[in-house]
Amino acid sequence: MSHVIVHAGFHKTGTTSLQQCLRAYHKQLSPHVGLYYGAKLGPVQHRGRHYGYEPTEEMLGRFRRGLRRFLKSVPDQPQIVLSREAFCGALLGETRTDGTRITSYAPTSVPLAKALVNGIQERFGQDVQITFLFTTRENDSMIASAHRHLLRLRRMTDDLETFSASLAFDKDTELAALRNALGPIPLVEAPLSEYGPKPAGPAAAVLDLLTLPDALRASITWEKRNRPGQSADLSDELLALNRSISDDEALKMIKEKLLLEREGIRPD
Repeated sequence: MSHVIVHAGFHKTGTTSLQQCLRAYHKQLSPHVGLYYGAKLGPVQHRGRHYGYEPTEEMLGRFRRGLRRFLKSVPDQPQIVLSREAFCGALLGETRTDGTRITSYAPTSVPLAKALVNGIQERFGQDVQITFLFTTRENDSMIASAHRHLLRLRRMTDDLETFSASLAFDKDTELAALRNALGPIPLVEAPLSEYGPKPAGPAAAVLDLLTLPDALRASITWEKRNRPGQSADLSDELLALNRSISDDEALKMIKEKLLLEREGIRPD
């Protein structure tokens, strides 16, 4: 019987470090576990985010079909990991195609979780063991990180206080909605504050759920910390630019140049 671990979010919780660590040790881990992240997820890679931007039955159907095609390509293995933060939707605070702001995850994370369960059970059988993993951070930290990201990547014109007030995000409420939807399927929470400092970094949250040789598990370390957020001063400058420069392409170029020259931050 296969054990499928679904790392389905959330954004801004060390997911890049987690996936890069798995990628760095892919060769050593591959005899013991099938690892799927990024482009390795094939047709389902971007479908969760697309559904987050446009949460319709049509887009959810596209996610299901992409998942089905992907899972058909996955060979039977005792342990399988699927890691994709977009399995909960699009980033908190992003703008949907209808112009509204994404204020919480549950409206998309719950349908996507159910679709993932159905797809995995269809592929591996009803007795497949499934574990959902969500890496998390505390509410204020999560919201501030999303705000910094949107200042860099989007025309975010709200300051942090206004942005935070527009959201309905609460980590515990989000997880409770998912647990209620998943029923007997376990959901493991891995706080970034706990797992980030571990020798393997955030990837320890996945590794702790796997059965691995002791020597291999002990050898996995990760010191890189990816995608640092910009400083508060630079965030203030980005906010001012977002509010003052009307040309989208010019704004993008100015922000990218400023981020790189001032703090060495490359485009996401």
